[in-house]
Amino acid sequence: MVVRYTVVFERDEDGWFVASAPAIGCAAQGRTRPAAVRALREAVESYVAARRARGWPIPRESNDTVSAVEISV
Repeated sequence: MVVRYTVVFERDEDGWFVASAPAIGCAAQGRTRPAAVRALREAVESYVAARRARGWPIPRESNDTVSAVEISV
C-alpha cells in the first residue's frame, strides 16, 4: 500500500532540518534534508504499524487539507 502525505520542511534554531507530515502529526529532524526525510519515513512507518496493530485505519490526506495561501506582509 502506498500512501502519500504532504511534508513540510523547516530549519530549527541550530540549523537542523525538521520534516513534518501535518496530516498525521508526525515529525522528525536531521542534520541534512535527506536525513530528515529518512527519519520522518521511520516515524511514519512506526505510526502506521501501531495503527495496524490496533486495527485502526490508516489516515489519508485529502485534497482539502492542504493548500497554499498567499499572505501580504
